[in-house]
Amino acid sequence: MLKKKISSKDWAEIGRYNYAAKWLRPLCSYSLIKENDNMFRREQKIGWPVYLILFIPVHVLQVLWCLWDGGLKEFEINKRYLGSDPIIADSECFMRAAKVWESK
Repeated sequence: MLKKKISSKDWAEIGRYNYAAKWLRPLCSYSLIKENDNMFRREQKIGWPVYLILFIPVHVLQVLWCLWDGGLKEFEINKRYLGSDPIIADSECFMRAAKVWESK
């Protein structure tokens, strides 16, 4: 399994769907993973600086709210990982992913 960082432009070229809100997209990290000869996967994560600045304080406030409200049973940590798409062979997306993979 090989992994390469790609740009948001390459992400959009491979496929249209983007997991992040429009304002967060420039702050995300994108990667293309070659799992084998017949399969790619593209992956999207929130960048570390954004995650530390926005999500850590929100989690602290959420913990305090849950403790005040009666317990931590509803507490949930939002992760950096936003999602991934498998790209199988014999599809138009696979051809575009292979083109991006070879160009880098």
